Amino acid sequence: MAKRILICHGSITVGDAIGNDILGAYNLLTRLGFNCWLLGEFVHESIKNQYQFDLSFDSNHINNKYDLVIYHHSIFWENGRRLLSCCTKPIIVKFHNITPPSYFSPYSSLYVENCQEGIKQIFTLAEIFNVKLWQADSEFNLHDLKNFGVAEKNIKVVPPFNRTDSLRKKTNSAFDSYSTAQILFVGRHAPNKGHFNLLMVLAAYRAIFSDQVLLKIIGNNNDPQLEKYHQEIEQLIFKLGLSENIDIIPHVSDIDLDNLFLNSHIYLNLSDHEGFCVPIIEAQSVGLPVVTTEACALRETTGLNQVVLPHPVTEEDFKLYAGMIHEIITNKPLREKLVTNGFKNVRERFNQEILENLFISSIEPILRRLV
Repeated sequence: MAKRILICHGSITVGDAIGNDILGAYNLLTRLGFNCWLLGEFVHESIKNQYQFDLSFDSNHINNKYDLVIYHHSIFWENGRRLLSCCTKPIIVKFHNITPPSYFSPYSSLYVENCQEGIKQIFTLAEIFNVKLWQADSEFNLHDLKNFGVAEKNIKVVPPFNRTDSLRKKTNSAFDSYSTAQILFVGRHAPNKGHFNLLMVLAAYRAIFSDQVLLKIIGNNNDPQLEKYHQEIEQLIFKLGLSENIDIIPHVSDIDLDNLFLNSHIYLNLSDHEGFCVPIIEAQSVGLPVVTTEACALRETTGLNQVVLPHPVTEEDFKLYAGMIHEIITNKPLREKLVTNGFKNVRERFNQEILENLFISSIEPILRRLV
């Protein structure tokens, strides 16, 4: 009888980096002959139609039905805490990092509390005897786990499963007919995502080079907990006079997102905190040049011989970013070099075969004890 594996997260949805990672692991383990199930507070309807999912958080049910639990940790989840505290089966924790609570202090006491509790939960998990392995998205996340008291011998770096193999079949064509500079950023409207920095760079570009520029920001901006943050973004857009140069799109399908990658000139990321950054490697996989700050895991994700600049603080910093964007757009040899190195980064570090091998090699000792 095939061994049963339960994969858990508070929400499991489509068009989401953690969701793609969860489904990637599910599909791989299923191909290897394991019987996989999903469990979450919210599971997207399309996922329910294609995958096996469980509805019970009862600890006796979990212990009796499953042989292994894989728990994805990105924020505090009360039902997840209860599940793990009573779980007697081996546990693997995939750590996607937690946004420092201070980013949410001006906006949401609930998110501050959830982030604080999520960090506390790391300490709790580190003391549970049957947590056999931690998988970290990045070296940056590994170092965070060590700082939280997790023994390094129990941590393996396993980047998230992603869509880059399918995206690599397509090629960016934005420079075939260039009129307006198209800049892209993908990420929910949250205070660690650097939206104010994006706007300041956009304003600098327009002032120095051309008003023929459009920044497209893709990501949910309807979170009522962050209404004040959304308002501050709108106020800064008005103050800088950028209304004609920005397009905020809350939700897009994978197909529409692919088209945005294929028809943009620059992928710009100025986040303050990232534990990985899947959109960067998605951009690289289609030949979209990336300009990013060096904060947290961004330099590590972006790879070698790419444009990674100091985190912007001053007006001169924003001008530097604007100048680099203009240089990439107008300098074809430089752009082609960046694109080639971006392809190499994805091909050599984040393709499906490499990630599957990293994933399986990290958990093989645990799987061997199940069979």
